[in-house]
Amino acid sequence: MKNKIPIFIISLKKDIERRNVITHSLSAQNLSWIMVDAVEGGQLKDDDLNLLNYKYGKPSHANEIACSLSHQSIYKKIVDSDVDWAIILEDDAIIDTPLSGFINELENGKTSLLKKDHIYLLGGQEGLNSRKRLSLSFFNKIQIANVVFRKVTYKPSKLYRTCCYLIHRDECKKLIELFDETYYVADSWNLFYKLNKVKGYFLAEVIKHPILNVDNSNIEQYRLTEGKTRRKKGIIESKISLFFLEIRRFFRSMKY
Repeated sequence: MKNKIPIFIISLKKDIERRNVITHSLSAQNLSWIMVDAVEGGQLKDDDLNLLNYKYGKPSHANEIACSLSHQSIYKKIVDSDVDWAIILEDDAIIDTPLSGFINELENGKTSLLKKDHIYLLGGQEGLNSRKRLSLSFFNKIQIANVVFRKVTYKPSKLYRTCCYLIHRDECKKLIELFDETYYVADSWNLFYKLNKVKGYFLAEVIKHPILNVDNSNIEQYRLTEGKTRRKKGIIESKISLFFLEIRRFFRSMKY
């Protein structure tokens, strides 16, 4: 049966095993999906890259551009469709929490609880140092079936990855228009917020992302090695920093 809230999966044609795993997870919950062939970084030509305006900085490598183009292709499909809300998944998303109840409630009117000018991340932050610095509101929460979204109060620059999120077609339009003006990395959550393209973010942690390293992800390789020259803190200094970080996170979570 076709979902009224479509689930788009981004996947390279060659990644048969990944496709099988994620579609099996959805089929087991009687959920349908739309498979979208991802753009391959290695197949991008110089002409394709030269057409992009790098106002906010050049990408680290072609795979990063390919990822951005893949998400753009889905935004266009959503805008051209007659749906309001859609879920976008990358093929390595780990779905070990039931989603059928969540989607069923969305399809039966619970989208009225959502704000069209916000983006709702379904997870994917585990394994990132930035996750420890995120603060989520104690009070501004939205529960739909077994999924609980909490407003991100601090701060969008600590959000990464595009492995799993719920988005409204109006936001897709804004992100397409922005990409037409200038290239941006797919998970430029902070940039969207700073440019007022997105009013804010909610985070639920029901879908997981594989713990990546420099061996299994080119994009992660760049991000993990980006700060290698920073001085490492000692044990006592780290504990003190963590203590004050937890205090700051607590007070930031008191925001609505």
